[in-house]
Amino acid sequence: MDTASVTKLRPRASWGHLKEEEGAADDYAKRAKPENAWDVKGDECWAKWLEDKKFSLDGWGTEEEQPRRRKRLVKKLKKKKRADVKTKVASSSRGDRGDGKANEICGDGAREGEVKVPGLHEERWASACSDAPVEGKLEGTHGPMLEDSKAETTQGKDERHREEVNQGAASNDDQSIVDAKHGKAASSGTWVDAEVYPLHLQMQELDHLVTDGCFVLARGSLQDGHFVVDALDTPKAMRREETLVKDLLPRQCFGGSLSNERLEILESYEAHKPDGFFVILSEVCLDNDRVIDKLTDLFQGYEESQPPCAYVIMGSFCSTPFVATGDGIKSYRDSFWQLKHLLLPLSNHVRCGTRFILLPGPNDPGAQTLPQAPLPPYLTADLAQEVPNVVFATNPCRIRHFSREMVFCRHDVMRHLRRHEVLPLRETDGGPASAAHSRNESVQLIFDQAHLVPLPLEHSSILWAYDHSLRLYPLPHAVFIGGVTPPFEVGYEGARFCSVGPFCRQAEFFAYHPIKDLMEPCGVHDRAG
Repeated sequence: MDTASVTKLRPRASWGHLKEEEGAADDYAKRAKPENAWDVKGDECWAKWLEDKKFSLDGWGTEEEQPRRRKRLVKKLKKKKRADVKTKVASSSRGDRGDGKANEICGDGAREGEVKVPGLHEERWASACSDAPVEGKLEGTHGPMLEDSKAETTQGKDERHREEVNQGAASNDDQSIVDAKHGKAASSGTWVDAEVYPLHLQMQELDHLVTDGCFVLARGSLQDGHFVVDALDTPKAMRREETLVKDLLPRQCFGGSLSNERLEILESYEAHKPDGFFVILSEVCLDNDRVIDKLTDLFQGYEESQPPCAYVIMGSFCSTPFVATGDGIKSYRDSFWQLKHLLLPLSNHVRCGTRFILLPGPNDPGAQTLPQAPLPPYLTADLAQEVPNVVFATNPCRIRHFSREMVFCRHDVMRHLRRHEVLPLRETDGGPASAAHSRNESVQLIFDQAHLVPLPLEHSSILWAYDHSLRLYPLPHAVFIGGVTPPFEVGYEGARFCSVGPFCRQAEFFAYHPIKDLMEPCGVHDRAG
């Protein structure tokens, strides 16, 4: 078809030079689509609509070709509509499920259903300007965007002292709030300007932990151009059962490629294998002779009794940071030679199919980021090639035992959380926080934030493109954190949390029975004499 015949399909306003029929249909769908045109069904209705819009079909092929070409155009337009509908459905599924509206959060670092902003910035979910809902988009100064959000008043009619509930990311450095009070109401697909208000915290301490970069709920009032906060809290975690039922999340979101049928089969076999357990160790410094002796006693003890399903051994595997020199590489390889000689005689472990899963630590080779890549074979003395069932995993690592989900991570997050608290942590009576209270609040913060390292990006060294590997949504059955923090375990919202503790100090570790949901603190005693 020549260019002139395509040109006659254009409306009176020129669209520019189009050389292909498909190009005309594409441009036509973008520029000339009316609001109610997509509700029209049938080719005849489409043809009538084209005529109403002053489109000339004369000269667009012969009379016999016109119906066929018209159908081709209609097919293209309908295809674009289906793509638009799918985009809206995807936006709705990521939105706020509380009011049924599609609240799509965009921008770098934004998580589903939440706004994550560097600094203490809050996206206002309630507008103080009118009782009428405002449809549109909110854009903060740092980039996040809330699409098709519904803003409405929360309490009373007082413009100066209206209490609000806000959600955002907390920080000590930049205390401000993204507000939509003076935003302009607009139809869907347009922008609403936002304003930033300075934030003033009335409280001086908290009985719960709030750190930089975490999501918070701030309640207060707008006074003289300042948002005065009188209550600061974090959104509570949902139990795993409620999340799976209400959010209809697929079970594959934890990871892996097993179908629902295979997962149901595995779950049905749990009752027949209730005694399987995992042995979890952290800070196993292989260049320490005492650690090698303790590992020898540990492996021999399980070899003579009942080998576990797997050993999860987290680094660091050297007591000093790895140096990429000739002597450093040789020393690192020699330490894994010793581990290889410990594992080769374990014939009962091989017969039972016991796996040895090794996660790198902060002193091990590789970039000190999260997630951390597995250790390379040339530095581990080809351990995985010569010993059966040895797996060098990433840090963090996810393991599914039948239907039970476990997450393992080597990071000193428990120590860093208190360093980045927004307000000092105190007991409920105002006294200094005890060690037990500090541990419980740290665990609750990790589960409430649904993230292994709820810290600012500049202090956590997280690869932003792989941040999803650190998320804990829905809550797994158990989370194990290896580090220098003393060992302890606690339960919260139906999930288990365990700080494994360094094996190189007191030879302490944990044995976890996933089916029985039993956590056992264990240790290797010194040899007699």
